Amino acid sequence: MLLIRRLIGYARYGVSGPDGGLLDRENDVSQIDHECLLFGFVPISMGYYKPLVIEEGSTEPVYEYIFRNYATGRMSIADLRGVALVEELQEQKDRFSVVIYKDSDDAGASILAQTEEHLWVRKQRVVEHSPEALSTEFEIDMTLNDIRNDLIRISSIQRESSAHDHLEFIIIDRLPGLKHTIFEEVGLMLGELAGRSVHLERCGG
Repeated sequence: MLLIRRLIGYARYGVSGPDGGLLDRENDVSQIDHECLLFGFVPISMGYYKPLVIEEGSTEPVYEYIFRNYATGRMSIADLRGVALVEELQEQKDRFSVVIYKDSDDAGASILAQTEEHLWVRKQRVVEHSPEALSTEFEIDMTLNDIRNDLIRISSIQRESSAHDHLEFIIIDRLPGLKHTIFEEVGLMLGELAGRSVHLERCGG
């Protein structure tokens, strides 16, 4: 029942722009993956890249982007599966960059784990119609702070319906340009962790 009340309280949100990188404003992602929900991981937001469609004859500056997909979600601090997921994600450094916060009413939010120091989500550069422009360096224009600020805003909306003491997961593809499969992979990880737990209990471990 707590999970149902939590999901009902989640609002649709996001920021979108003409560049194609975005939070999903049109779809509530809280129920995007049933495996995640089954094991207590509640999806909060996701970001992915949509190619920019340039109108013919447009004189606006054209940007080239490098974008790394991301997904965020929460688990109750009381859920031991959350601790196991933190450890599992930290071992997957070649696949994901992760930042995990421990957030409680008493102590506030603190970083529990972070696997990449200078974490970025999106880079951009202006593309002119000349060969010289291709040598322009990419500049970071979306970082961990942008995702975190969105989550803080959402948290203020969700406070009455969500677990107050929770682990907050920010999971980012290590490589840009991939298909967004983060929630599905988290669901599979949790399923495997649950299977290991059951096996250990049966073996008396």
